[in-house]
Formats: sequence, structure tokens, C-alpha cells
Amino acid sequence: MRRLRTRPTTEAEIRRFHLPEYVNLIRNLTPKSYTNDVVLRQKAEDDHGIGLLGDDNDCPAFDRLWKYCRGYAGGSLAAARTLVNGASGSHRRRIVMFLFPFRSHIAPML
Repeated sequence: MRRLRTRPTTEAEIRRFHLPEYVNLIRNLTPKSYTNDVVLRQKAEDDHGIGLLGDDNDCPAFDRLWKYCRGYAGGSLAAARTLVNGASGSHRRRIVMFLFPFRSHIAPML
């Protein structure tokens, strides 16, 4: 088995998929900011369904959320790159469209 080397994704890469408002929210969101900043909390709850950990919430705000998201997305992109780079021609196009059917702009990132 070959170990896949990954790296955290950059903010620029994340911004290719998400609106700037969402990226800024996730980057600045911590349990403390969620609790202390009413505007941030309202935006997190109303626009994105984000709450506190332990509140029966599927999308909790937790410490180092931004770092986690960058690592997770970086791993996903590394896996996609590996899969796509192992294919050629029409197989490559099919894999990209299968993995990202509504994201035609991802192909240059791979």
C-alpha cells in the first residue's frame, strides 16, 4: 500500500469552492467567538446551521475548526489528484465529472 502525502489546502483553494463570507466565517469561528459575538453567532446559525458542540448540532463550532477544514479539504484534493493522475484520456474526464459533477472549475486544480 502506498501512503498518500497530503497538505492542508490553502485559503485560495478553499475560496475557489466557497463564498468569501463563508470562508471568513469558518476562519474566524471558535466556541468563544460564537458565544461572545452575537452577529457572528446569528450568521453561523441562520445561514449555515452551525452551533455549539454538544447542542445536538451536526455542525458544531469547535477550536481549530479552520485548521481542521484546511486539513480535511487538503486530503480530499490530494486523493482526487491521485485518482485523476492515475487515469488518462476519457477515463480522467469521467473521474473528474463523477467526483465533481457541478464543479467544472476544479479540473485545473488537479
